Amino acid sequence: MDTIQEILLFTIIVIQLCTKAVILISKIHAFLYAREREQREREQAARDAKHHANHTRRQKISNLPPGQ
Repeated sequence: MDTIQEILLFTIIVIQLCTKAVILISKIHAFLYAREREQREREQAARDAKHHANHTRRQKISNLPPGQ
């Protein structure tokens, strides 16, 4: 093999490895972000449910006739 061919082959291998590393890092990042997003959504749903329960309870109390 000529020296130029070896250099080109080495360059192609390096580019492929870099591309695969970037794809792997991107997939790991997306996986971690999805887990964090799901956790935030669950926490938000719990806060919303608690707020709704408190609001409903306050509405029921405020709608009672006086003296009860």
